[in-house]
Amino acid sequence: MNRPLAVDRLDEIRRRLGSLGSVTVAHLAVALKVSRETIRRDLKLLAELGDAEIVHGGATRRRVVEPGLSQRTEEQKKAKLLIAKKAAGLLFEGATILIDSGSTTLVFAREIATMHGITAATNSLGVATLLARSGHNVHLLGGEIDPNDEASMSAETIAALDGFHFDLAFIGVGGLSAKAGLTDYTKTAARYRSRMIAAVSQAYLLADSSKFDRETPFPVANADRLAGLVTDRRPTGALAKWFTERRIGILLP
Repeated sequence: MNRPLAVDRLDEIRRRLGSLGSVTVAHLAVALKVSRETIRRDLKLLAELGDAEIVHGGATRRRVVEPGLSQRTEEQKKAKLLIAKKAAGLLFEGATILIDSGSTTLVFAREIATMHGITAATNSLGVATLLARSGHNVHLLGGEIDPNDEASMSAETIAALDGFHFDLAFIGVGGLSAKAGLTDYTKTAARYRSRMIAAVSQAYLLADSSKFDRETPFPVANADRLAGLVTDRRPTGALAKWFTERRIGILLP
């Protein structure tokens, strides 16, 4: 009986976790032709390495969780301000704009608060409050509130976009890489941002360079339709090539 070596077995379990999301001890023992106790030891090791979470009867892929908005607001402050100022220069009087939730877009909202003649829609509680207090015409997209992002993020939020067409969208993202493109932390967030790109004439991604070469679990579709990336530092290497091949502009402060 041919049994996989321990390192090969661990790689195979990682592969299954990546594609399936979860595995069971019983199924792995049969598939890999080893005892259930061996599989339990393997799963414990993968959990210690940060590659899995132990559950009753097996394991799941470790959930990648985005830091809370309050924590993100304190990170990359200078870069986010530079990005916000550059993005604000894209607006024109009478523009209808769609603004994503997130720490960078919140800074962007502060930058445009004193402008005139803008109609905005957003899923962000903070962005909506800030712009409404500044006298702007604001539509808050409904749905279940995600306390981590302080914004609506659900199927209802995605459906709410069907009632609008916008000139511009300013969106965030979990990660950017040449291998995976735009990615996000949850399936719903990825679907929402994909729909945002499709809902506008021009969509701009606001992302500081700490997002470069970062991969989060769920791909964001429609990335090829981005008008540009507004960032604090020009991407290099394979990531730069990814943007060039898709003719997505890079806007720097």
